[in-house]
Amino acid sequence: MNIKFNYLDRGLIDFANLEGKLLLPNINFCNRRSFYQKINKLELGIPMLLNAHDSRFNKKKFFKLSKDSIQKKIFFTSNRDYIPLKNYLEKGNEYCEAINVKKKFYKKFQFILRHNQSLKNYIKKLKRKKLKICSFQTRNIPHLGHEEIIKYILNFCDHVVINPIIGLRKSGDINNFFLEKSFKFLIKKKFKNKVSFFPLISNMFYAGPREALHHLLVRQNLGFDYFSIGRDHAGAFGQYKPLSAVNLCKKFSKNFKIKTIYHSGAYYCEKCQKIVISNTHLKHKKYFKNISGSEFRKKLQKKKIYKYADPNLQKYLFNFKRSFFIQ
Repeated sequence: MNIKFNYLDRGLIDFANLEGKLLLPNINFCNRRSFYQKINKLELGIPMLLNAHDSRFNKKKFFKLSKDSIQKKIFFTSNRDYIPLKNYLEKGNEYCEAINVKKKFYKKFQFILRHNQSLKNYIKKLKRKKLKICSFQTRNIPHLGHEEIIKYILNFCDHVVINPIIGLRKSGDINNFFLEKSFKFLIKKKFKNKVSFFPLISNMFYAGPREALHHLLVRQNLGFDYFSIGRDHAGAFGQYKPLSAVNLCKKFSKNFKIKTIYHSGAYYCEKCQKIVISNTHLKHKKYFKNISGSEFRKKLQKKKIYKYADPNLQKYLFNFKRSFFIQ
């Protein structure tokens, strides 16, 4: 990945996803009328809005939306202090339609289109081998729980594509460099040709349950057969209940051609002394010990071994002299 993105590229990335047909049947940014037509159609994902102050486009049809609509209908929260919501509204609540990308920014726009088209082509190539393909989205360096989830997914399909979103994400998320290094290490050592790594350039909104449906729509349009949705999908800062995304996606599953593989997270079972998927191992629920992503991140930062992650992977990552986290 030789192009870096910053916060001002959010609209550019969204427009590339629209132009690349990743958000079908959505084909352009919303105007006021289409926003209110789509806002209650959750199966259409997150309504794409272009902020009126975005300098990367020639624009038309300016309009305002109530912040309350965005807060309650997109982010599904009553918490006005939820950081991703505040970031989303940072430049105000006036929006517009896009005519086209300004010449100065067209190279970056084309780069996004080409990258995501390459992902589409890669999925087609795998499917020509008569393989059933699942997208596994993650924002974290994998611990043993992630490894167990991948093994679980492989019970339903032939191949898993580790498919992280690498567009705009929040500070504190794992750096894209380490996402790629860590998963490619595990693929080579443990999963071989059953798993591959190919990221998607898109934006994270951290809108929890509604965003889970958005991600499902994108993966359907990319050509995947399956998408994995688990505990606290697309949530942040403990804003949403752990299984809110799973429950909402189950409710709307008939609206999609792509199939969903649900799981409620991986835990260490003290009775079995191994990592287990909770929904397949409920008889021992009282023996579950949480595998903490936040604790793992603290250990990474101090370059100390976390007991619920591959020690060889951690030693390998410690060799790189750069920050693990997006600043």
